[in-house]
Amino acid sequence: MDYSSIFILDKSAYVKIPVNQILLAEADGAYVKIISANKHYQLTTNLKTVQDQIKVPDLIRVSRKHLVNKNHISKICGNTLYLSLGDSAELAVTVSKALRREILSQFQIIKTK
Repeated sequence: MDYSSIFILDKSAYVKIPVNQILLAEADGAYVKIISANKHYQLTTNLKTVQDQIKVPDLIRVSRKHLVNKNHISKICGNTLYLSLGDSAELAVTVSKALRREILSQFQIIKTK
């Protein structure tokens, strides 16, 4: 099975989205917004269902509300991740305190004194 892209229902057709273009998925009540580099999609489901169906290790749960593509993280400052949107624009996403240590363990971090 090919995990490099997913199909999302957009109006009446399934649209193919390369996983590397997905920036994040955000829970919003009974909906989940998938935000890609080119477009936003809205699904009638919950974030847990999306996480279970997108079986890609690069998409990580960072809070009750967010699933982010770790390849788009440009900066980590305290409990905030910054996702690169291109053209030096960034999107801030708050990290759950309970998940922070687990998230940081997925990156090579050079520690100083």
